[in-house]
Amino acid sequence: MPGVVAHATSVLGKNPGYRNPSSFTGPLIDALQREDELVLAQTDAALATVKLYLALGGGWAEGDDATAAPMADANVFD
Repeated sequence: MPGVVAHATSVLGKNPGYRNPSSFTGPLIDALQREDELVLAQTDAALATVKLYLALGGGWAEGDDATAAPMADANVFD
């Protein structure tokens, strides 16, 4: 079976157990940056919704506690 070993060595290199760390950290960093951009976009959407609500005359009465009545659908901005 020397042909299989030669083929594996040519495909994987001389040390098949070694992987360059940048081969997986680069895509991980890209994914984290995309996730950060998504969170920022969701925050902007939530703020725009509140601004619209206030612009249309909505508001909160003094003494209202926003944490007392959580939203029914927490993923409203998804």
